[in-house]
Amino acid sequence: MNSLKTHRLRTTGLSVESLEDRRLMANFGTPWPDARSLSVSFPTDQAAVGAYRNGAREVLDQVTDRLQWQEAALRAFQTWAVQANINIGLVPDRGDDFGAVGLSTNDPRFGEFRIGAFPQVGTLANALPYQQIAGTWSGDVLLNTHTNFFLADLSSTSPIQVPSPNEKGPAVEMFSVLLHEAGNALGLADNTIAGAVMNGTYSGPNTRLKATDITAIRTLYGTRRDIYETISNNTRGRATPILNPAGFNGSAPLSVNGSLNTMSDVDFYRIIPLAGKEKVSVRLWASGISLLKAKVEVLDRFGNKLADVKADSIFDNNLQLDIGSLQDHPSLLIRVARNTSDVFGIGDYRIDIDYRDPSLQPSIKSPAHDADAQDEDDPVVDYVSVDALFDQVGLVDSEVGRNDTLATATPLTTTTGFLEGSRYELTSALASTTDRDLWSFRAPSVASPTLTISVDPVTSRIAPLDVILLNGDGDRIGSKLIKKADGGLSLVVANPVAGERYVLFVRAANGSTVAPGNYVATVNFATDTASQMQTVYSANVTGVAQNFSKFTTYKTQLFRFDLTSQSVSNDAGVQLSIQDARTGAIVASFASANGLARTEYVWLGAGEYILRAIRRVRVANTSTVSFTLRADVISDDQGPLPLDPTKPPEALYPDWDWETLVPSVLPPIIPLVLPLPEDPWSIDVLLSPFDNYYATLLA
Repeated sequence: MNSLKTHRLRTTGLSVESLEDRRLMANFGTPWPDARSLSVSFPTDQAAVGAYRNGAREVLDQVTDRLQWQEAALRAFQTWAVQANINIGLVPDRGDDFGAVGLSTNDPRFGEFRIGAFPQVGTLANALPYQQIAGTWSGDVLLNTHTNFFLADLSSTSPIQVPSPNEKGPAVEMFSVLLHEAGNALGLADNTIAGAVMNGTYSGPNTRLKATDITAIRTLYGTRRDIYETISNNTRGRATPILNPAGFNGSAPLSVNGSLNTMSDVDFYRIIPLAGKEKVSVRLWASGISLLKAKVEVLDRFGNKLADVKADSIFDNNLQLDIGSLQDHPSLLIRVARNTSDVFGIGDYRIDIDYRDPSLQPSIKSPAHDADAQDEDDPVVDYVSVDALFDQVGLVDSEVGRNDTLATATPLTTTTGFLEGSRYELTSALASTTDRDLWSFRAPSVASPTLTISVDPVTSRIAPLDVILLNGDGDRIGSKLIKKADGGLSLVVANPVAGERYVLFVRAANGSTVAPGNYVATVNFATDTASQMQTVYSANVTGVAQNFSKFTTYKTQLFRFDLTSQSVSNDAGVQLSIQDARTGAIVASFASANGLARTEYVWLGAGEYILRAIRRVRVANTSTVSFTLRADVISDDQGPLPLDPTKPPEALYPDWDWETLVPSVLPPIIPLVLPLPEDPWSIDVLLSPFDNYYATLLA
């Protein structure tokens, strides 16, 4: 897909708004902010993809063994990572819906790159590059379940044999598509270079990066380097010493980070056994850190091998060696090298030196990222429990009393990669039903139209939370409270004060008997996207009058819709429904109360949709509501099989367009009576300002 789109409108006799050329919001060329700490995960098949359901296992398990297609997805990302300053690991996925509110990177519930699949039209797959406006949609790779995929033998040097077409169409090599989409997810744009992996049109199996692909990824992330080595440690004589600190008694492990930076890289470490200890465990941690398949050897001071261990799978790549008779060895050498000749021979790791009793040492078994693909009794749908996610760390923050007052509120810093003051993120925990956390932050110096705060529990037993926003003086800020089905809460504040100090107050709800445990929170000040988004619908609604607009998309795409409304009454707003013009089904419905912006991400398949706006009120009133709907595409797709050369090139056709319909000339596909969506205020509470509310909380 080109980053510059031209939208053309077809005339139908109805009034039409013309469009200008503009840049897509799916901006490429932006690197992930912490590229040495990225990860891939595989959500459950119950995870929602907009109005669809993830069908990756259901469909791809029919293509090949589950671990094989998952390894292909991991290999696709690793193929890019080894060429640049990128590191990618495998982590469990709790199964939250795609696009769930969360951290921009390192969310404890899932990876930055989530692999899924759902039915699509006009494309083989969609991916989303890193973009601040996309939330956790960034990085997602979604295959089209209507594609006739096959997986080539990537270890063979023979030409790839393409199977015959079936009812789904021509056979498409899955790794080639995944490799292209991984490039998109990492921030590379499509191109038209013949033979390049990043060519936007699939033209057959293409399983190896070309020089132009490698140049592009290095331009974005830089060449790969070892960030842990200041002096090379690739020989015994240059071994990095792991020193025993003063007073060290072995009650906790010693740790050092490292990286195999090239296929020829080898790392040596030297330890002096702790006096009085007879045994030591040497552990290499790679699970969740990288996809490295390593080999670890322990040598005596003369270089004689005492023991070794190898990783044979990227799904279980932690290693441990137990060495006894330490009194016989004044020093020991540890050698780390690759255990494979492919791309999984490169990656970051951590070494632990542990003198504790084995009963006190953690298991090196990698957390289950998925159901066992070899077990016929396994359900097709898997679920990685929250307990599994936190089986080693428990509460991420066990403090009590450290940040319980306005004066001791923990100051937050702007999330890496965002404009100063525009976004804050945190992962924390309430250690008991009486614990409370206060977090302070500053609004950006430039006025923002909306402040949105989301707090989501990350616990196996959801306990109710209280989330309160105060100013620096302890006054409660007027806001809209949205209670989500998963136990999370959102606060929306209109027109926050530029430069103001705010305090987020999180505690267990009154009467709660269950400690909430871990939670994640995001603080986001909306930035002006008007210059990037197209206004597709702007009108007034009064009484029971309805307004309509027709929206057309020519292939499956993820749209961002921003809805804003203005009225003289805080009890009036606008509700927008997106209705499939063919079936009459409502595929999305969302509302904006007076003065507040509402953002929704909606996957729309190829077809025509009717946008329907109505006025909604909490109490009877006659206020007129004006509204504006802006939209744009934030996904990027790899095109279908090569186009018929006798037809005009695809670039002549738009990806989407709209028409403003004259209310008196409604198309017959609109039913006379539309099903009424739920009350937009049914799960919302308007919280009024309250002076000195903090004092009341502690009274």
